[in-house]
Amino acid sequence: MGRRKRSENYQIRVEEDEDAMVERVREESRKRRQAILEKHALEEGQIVEQESVSLGNPVPHDTAKIASNSCDKSSSPPAQDMFTETPLAEIINPEASGQGVRNDNPDNWHDQEFYYKARVGETINSKYQVKASIGSGMFSTVFLAKSLLPECQQEVAIKIPRKNDLMLRSAKSELQILKKVAEPEATNKDNHCVKLLDSFVYREHLCLVMEFLDLNLRQITNKYGRNRGINLKTICVYAHQLMVALQHLAHCGILHCDIKPDNIMVTKSRRSIKLCDFGVAMFARDQTPSAETPYLVSPSYRAPEIILGVAPYSHPIDMWSAGCCLYELYTGKFLFPVATNNGLLKQQMELKGAFPKAMLKKGAFTGMHFNENFEFRQLDPVTKLETLRSMASFNVKTSCISDLTGEDGALMARFKNLLERMLTLDPSKRITPDEALKHPFLKSVCK
Repeated sequence: MGRRKRSENYQIRVEEDEDAMVERVREESRKRRQAILEKHALEEGQIVEQESVSLGNPVPHDTAKIASNSCDKSSSPPAQDMFTETPLAEIINPEASGQGVRNDNPDNWHDQEFYYKARVGETINSKYQVKASIGSGMFSTVFLAKSLLPECQQEVAIKIPRKNDLMLRSAKSELQILKKVAEPEATNKDNHCVKLLDSFVYREHLCLVMEFLDLNLRQITNKYGRNRGINLKTICVYAHQLMVALQHLAHCGILHCDIKPDNIMVTKSRRSIKLCDFGVAMFARDQTPSAETPYLVSPSYRAPEIILGVAPYSHPIDMWSAGCCLYELYTGKFLFPVATNNGLLKQQMELKGAFPKAMLKKGAFTGMHFNENFEFRQLDPVTKLETLRSMASFNVKTSCISDLTGEDGALMARFKNLLERMLTLDPSKRITPDEALKHPFLKSVCK
């Protein structure tokens, strides 16, 4: 009786209000990224800005087109950038902030925490005029600016990390990744990754200039109806472009390591997406398991091999994250609404069944979640009490993926098949970007 009551209480906690869950995810992410900053990043230089997580109102399923006309900026709330919790277009007012008029004294270029202090109208590096603050995260600030170059008069985003040696190493690492991503391909096609336009050192800060995109996929879904998701044909278009981006990263030998709707930007036409935020991206050759790697990737999008420590981590970790994103875009809900690794493993097995024992034997961190008989050590998220659960109890016959329904039955069947292959537990058997681009779901609409 007591066990059933604990189970019921746990289910209630899992199904708690989404806003409270988001706050838990955000706090866990802060701790995760701080650990990367203090330990793993000291060697690898892989640091990312403070992420922003928010749930909202997705585009209804009956939206037949990729909605651009309905995105009326005059009636929409301020957008929020992927780097921060600060609203878009929060204009910097030097008088209101007490900054006053600066001079050329380096002490006046930064605040007490070494963030660069920009003013509206300021010209950076004689090329870019600051228009607004897009946001300030834990490790950097991003500004909206207008390019003053005659050949490139457009709005850009300038990312300026805080001034210290660790942040500089992180920014240099991201710059190296972005330059590799920007290398021209023989096909000369859009690789659906954000473009690096310029980089330079200005007043002791390394500045990264990128194309400006005002909304990400989470913000797009926030604009239309809560808990309904977007039209399946729209998802097909976005999924095809996301696979092109993953294919390009695979060719470059780069792992993004933080794919989620917040880090997928949408162009102004709303017909194209761009994968962005390469702050924790790494070259596949550089990845090495450590005490911090079980917390790589944001919790709800974290692949099982990361949690278990099944090295080497490679491109399948990004494919898993992409699968979680596509499910979320259609349903408006997290596929894995939990912030702990133990809880993630439980939900992953409830979705896909038991892990192959061969996979568990390879995991450097398997002992944290399974005993020597490969029984799952299920932890109560509140009491931390452990209950052993046999692998046979995860023999799943139906799941939230197989239960998905839609107006177009044939298209939905192809969508569910693609999700199942993207979310295969064994990374060696997970679908690749090349295979995904040939999948019937993507080919049915994206011809």
